[in-house]
Amino acid sequence: MIERCFVMVKPELVQNNGNLGWEALHYLESLLMEHFVDEDNHYKSTGVVAVRLTIPRQAIELLYQSHKGKQHYSWLVDQCADKQVILGLYEGQQGLVEEIGKIAGHKDPANARKQRYHGNQTIRGKYSPMDETLEKSVIEKRGTMNGFHRSADIYEAMRELDIMDQIFNMPLSFSDREWHLTDLVRVLQLKLKDLNQKPEKVI
Repeated sequence: MIERCFVMVKPELVQNNGNLGWEALHYLESLLMEHFVDEDNHYKSTGVVAVRLTIPRQAIELLYQSHKGKQHYSWLVDQCADKQVILGLYEGQQGLVEEIGKIAGHKDPANARKQRYHGNQTIRGKYSPMDETLEKSVIEKRGTMNGFHRSADIYEAMRELDIMDQIFNMPLSFSDREWHLTDLVRVLQLKLKDLNQKPEKVI
């Protein structure tokens, strides 16, 4: 069974330091390559595409729709809407989404800093602001700056990839049509040109 997982490196890691955002994705990829393998030590992740772009408010509102009505929803939307992010699509064998979740770490940076993935720091533990905690964000009535969003499960991945398809008209969703990651790179470049956005990098 092939799984796909949507990830987003948030503006706090991209806006002022785009290289830190790419570093976080490369860190994820290196840990997957080392540990997400089968019994013959073959890599179980079959590909990744990522692009830096300005994400529109509508996409963020849909992405965080489950938070609507909570006190931090408006903050979450404002924090990301119309700002630079890095969107990533990972594809691999069964268990990929769960494995990326383990590498990402707990949504509370304080807990994420305590976690280890095969002896390595989690993404949120390594890249979140050092003084950021869930408790602090609750007191300040805002969302948590953990720098990294990922699909919680395969069903959320379907929903999130469908959202990106709707907003950008990019073939990211789990539809019946066949596509390959190399084709997706070309489509991403063309769609960004249509949106008057110049991608910093497409991998």
